[in-house]
Amino acid sequence: SSHAQQDLGGSPQEILHGLRQHLCTICCLRVDREDIPEVAHLAEAHDEARTWCWLCCGILQPGGPLGGITRHVSESLLQRTYSPFSTWQVHLQVPIGCVLHGLIWAIVERAAGKTSKEIADLKEIAKSAVTSALAKVLPPVDSSTLAPSMKIGVVLTHTESEVGLLEHFTDVKSKKGGRAAWRQRHGKTITHADEDQLKETTTTSLPTAPALNRLLESMSMDRLVGHLGDANWWGKLVPSKNCAVAATLIEREPLFLRGRYRKLSRECSQTPWTLRGTDERRTQGSVEEFIKGPIIKVFGVRGECKFSSAGREDVDVRMLGSGRPFLLEMVDSLYGTMAAASGFGDLPNLVQSQSAGVVEVQDLEICDRTASEKLVEGAEKHQKHYLCVIWVKKSVTKDDVANLNGVRELSIHQRTPVRVLHRRTNMVRQRMVHKLAAEQLNAHFLVLHVWSAAGTYIKEFVHGDLGRTVPSIRSILDSETDILQLDVADLVDEPVLESSAKKPRTGTCLKPPQ
Repeated sequence: SSHAQQDLGGSPQEILHGLRQHLCTICCLRVDREDIPEVAHLAEAHDEARTWCWLCCGILQPGGPLGGITRHVSESLLQRTYSPFSTWQVHLQVPIGCVLHGLIWAIVERAAGKTSKEIADLKEIAKSAVTSALAKVLPPVDSSTLAPSMKIGVVLTHTESEVGLLEHFTDVKSKKGGRAAWRQRHGKTITHADEDQLKETTTTSLPTAPALNRLLESMSMDRLVGHLGDANWWGKLVPSKNCAVAATLIEREPLFLRGRYRKLSRECSQTPWTLRGTDERRTQGSVEEFIKGPIIKVFGVRGECKFSSAGREDVDVRMLGSGRPFLLEMVDSLYGTMAAASGFGDLPNLVQSQSAGVVEVQDLEICDRTASEKLVEGAEKHQKHYLCVIWVKKSVTKDDVANLNGVRELSIHQRTPVRVLHRRTNMVRQRMVHKLAAEQLNAHFLVLHVWSAAGTYIKEFVHGDLGRTVPSIRSILDSETDILQLDVADLVDEPVLESSAKKPRTGTCLKPPQ
């Protein structure tokens, strides 16, 4: 340490000269602003270097961490039998200690009157090395396929610089690094090359690069030189070990699959339904589970599979007609196209079989990420055609039926229903009922068609919800009413036509009470 301290001297020029003695070949070219040659060899197998570079902590040296990355990634990809992907990208996170070293070098250079041109970026050089090396060992990509690309993420850590050196910079804003940050950003279980080192890193609060830059910019040269001339600090400055791979993430970018589902049961929820605070199920299955199960198997989904839909129906409400649009986002699927996924054509039968006929799917197709936005937009703009059986306390007359059939573009106000007050804001919502069409079954029972805007509470529109929905079928008929059965007959994309009520109710199977 004393020899290194003497090498540094006290002036900016002497400090640069002293630091340069501990740079690798590539970093010497970087600080000299020379062109960087082909660096693929850095990511190939080499014997470990005897000394490690101060500026890159061994990242750009033969025998550094890049060779292990290439070997691990290529072996993992070949073992997982992914179908062809259109391209792949490397995402690399370098230790914050390397960032600090680069900032110190730049500040001392400016103090020495050197050029202000930035040196070649460490992360970009390392990414280029890994990318070039992987291109030699991975199967050729298929640019003609529409399959999502492959994402290869790597987190490098360097305990000496991140834990020891940064003790001198405790007055900067910090963040969690390593495993915690990677999992927060990617929500993915990671593999560990050095568990002990990773634990040490992730339990330390690490400054952000902008915060370090602000601190160093505001620091006087005397103070910085004081740090660099501290024998204890300098002992931690010269790496005794190279960087290690803290975490790797290898996965295919999300694959999106859209379609429509029909729910033919009044005892099936759309998503898994459990009693609050327990694992006890309220229903034996859900639309989401019945759809996701076969699709996960067919596409070989290794990561998360997210289900979303254009709205939802209550557990006791069936979804009929052409079905409700849904979207699946599948993370890290082995197969990225319909052609590669053996059994894709049989998915409708698999879903129907697994659900015992409760759920049907149709119009399945691969789509892109924008389908998610369109799904939300569609849920808000769809008109919906409902079909319900209602009971009326008084004897219904022909005039009552005529009054219902004459309803057009009726604006209603609905305060949040009593049944959902525990999870929804108590407020008044204005909705539009576009049209009603009633069919009398007997003196007290009607089949009622309702065409309304998205978000209308149909059950409350029928019985009035203790006066919280105005007007309602109850107020129109001036009699107590209740709803016995409700179906979503269809989602209507076009304006309601006069002939809509005359369309046959194929498959609705509404059974009025005897």
